[in-house]
Amino acid sequence: MRWGDFFDEGFYYDWSIWDYQKAHVGDRFYTIRTGEGKEGVVMRGTIIGTPYPDEDWSGRGRKVYYIRMSLSHMVHPEKTPLLLTVEDLNKGVPGFNWNNGHSGEMLNDELAFQLEEVWHNYVEHVHQTAIDEKIDGKDLNSVYKEKGWKATEIYQSQGDHLETLIDLDNLPAIFQQIGKWSLCGSSHTIVSNDDYKNEEGDVIAVRTGEDMGLMSLLLNNEKNQRFDFLTLYPCHKGTRHMMTINKVFEWDNQVEAIVWAETENLSLAFFATDYYLNKEKYAIGATLTIELAASAYKIEESEREISVDGDVAIMYREAMNIDREYDEDGNLLPVTFVCDNLVAYLDHDESCPDDAEFISPIKECEDFVFMGKTFVKATISISHEPDEMYVPLYFKKEMLNKVEKGMPVRGYLWMQGQISD
Repeated sequence: MRWGDFFDEGFYYDWSIWDYQKAHVGDRFYTIRTGEGKEGVVMRGTIIGTPYPDEDWSGRGRKVYYIRMSLSHMVHPEKTPLLLTVEDLNKGVPGFNWNNGHSGEMLNDELAFQLEEVWHNYVEHVHQTAIDEKIDGKDLNSVYKEKGWKATEIYQSQGDHLETLIDLDNLPAIFQQIGKWSLCGSSHTIVSNDDYKNEEGDVIAVRTGEDMGLMSLLLNNEKNQRFDFLTLYPCHKGTRHMMTINKVFEWDNQVEAIVWAETENLSLAFFATDYYLNKEKYAIGATLTIELAASAYKIEESEREISVDGDVAIMYREAMNIDREYDEDGNLLPVTFVCDNLVAYLDHDESCPDDAEFISPIKECEDFVFMGKTFVKATISISHEPDEMYVPLYFKKEMLNKVEKGMPVRGYLWMQGQISD
């Protein structure tokens, strides 16, 4: 599915829910598969909409309530060797019957805490297994081959990333200018291309631009006495954050990589613009100061308010102990939620883990020109806790002509990072 289709047609999921009167925006949800096949957690995410009535999905004509949800995790129960099973849930959260279907039942605080603990332990187990690359003494490739599964392939291309900055039709002209760009780094490292196969070579980095720009890596090909082009990608100035490295996926050329890292309350993946230089520093478990920056694939102004009326408005008034209010004609007034400070950061695509959906108000913004085109540098938040986690978001002015401080925006972005000295 293309980004445009995914964005325009909706990036939310609607699901029927039984305890709709207890569901609130921001609540965490888990979807459990029970019955036939492998049983366990298949989806996890956040409720992002108020319950609304509609026809029963079974086609029987009954009225049921649906909830709008945004997924942070989706697991195929038949195609993963690492499922959080119903048996695991019964052991970790024994105070709830996980064997029966519930269609949306709220857990009390104690059970919710236990479930979150079980989930986080499961995620750590998955991460550690990925690091160790072992399941029951076998490497992951062997397990997938035996099961006939296809492992997720990481997308190794800069095309979409470059399009956030330039018109790809202009690449031939840009290539002709690379030799005039400023030298910004070099490294004697392992590299692979047509002439070098997992061999040591001298890689040179050149770039153009200041706050935002382009970087190209070149190989000093001593075998053929020439410079070989290796790659070209956006490279922007970011904000610094202390993060712990969880995982590294090195690209086939061995000078580019995607890195998974985490803070106290947020895990994310980013393309490491300095991997050619700092391979050894991106060690699993290392805590580093990472300079993060993002580029927008798509961006639009988000809703400042969400209003609900009818039965849903009554439900929220009762839940929040707010008296009913009526207009001069005796009609029940709607309940309005202000969304000016709503923040969300959700990655969806395992093949592009450094891409994410975001929602955030703009803290600061400024315009500037790069290669004859006007861009916006907007400061957004990707996490509220424990402290606000800000990153600069760069995008073409034509995407959103009216940009101002405090404006809530949403869209899709590509995250990049580098180690800050």
